[in-house]
Amino acid sequence: PNRFQDTCRFYEQSIRSYTYFNNLFEYAYFLQQHNQHNEAERYYQEAMRNFGRELDAPTRATTLNNLGILQSDKNEFEDALKSFKEALEIYRKLAQVNPHAYITYVAMTLNNLGTLQYKKNEFDDAIKSYKEALEIRRELAQTNPQSYLPYVAETLNNLGNLQSDKNEFEDALKSYKEALEIRRKLAQTNPQSYLPDVAGTLNNLGVLQSKKNEFEDALKSYREALEI
Repeated sequence: PNRFQDTCRFYEQSIRSYTYFNNLFEYAYFLQQHNQHNEAERYYQEAMRNFGRELDAPTRATTLNNLGILQSDKNEFEDALKSFKEALEIYRKLAQVNPHAYITYVAMTLNNLGTLQYKKNEFDDAIKSYKEALEIRRELAQTNPQSYLPYVAETLNNLGNLQSDKNEFEDALKSYKEALEIRRKLAQTNPQSYLPDVAGTLNNLGVLQSKKNEFEDALKSYREALEI
């Protein structure tokens, strides 16, 4: 019943006993997953401040990406932008040497960066980030659809939201419909994991159809989402 408090206590005891990167990072990540944003950022920053120069490039990039997500959630947009851009620069360099291992992380960070730029109303930059992420994820899905099609759908859904906000209705409709098609197929084999995503895209599609005054279609999308 007290597992969250006990976990915090054990992490803090570990850090007091011997402070090193892993226990700081893992505690920060645990706190982030439990929406303890201020404390999570404090431990990420301590990990970077004390051990940042010693970290290998992939670990530094991972930490910066996690920190960027956290800063974005806290609406610390400039700090988040700095974290994502540094992480992206590192991942791009790693992907030049070993694309098989790191190109997926380039796409992930671009998607996160696009979401941040969207929040900042930097729509043109966000579209550019999303489209580059989408291009990479489409290529990855050609050889490994099971692993990467969910990420293709995620970026398409994000892109559709942005296009809808920009009143680019036909582009948004195309993005949503492709995302929906992918998510429906995924839900056929794994409904527990993907039906919520189907419902989310249907709801977004309903919002778009309502904006376009296509009320019957919007009602149909909303009802199907509600049924799920």
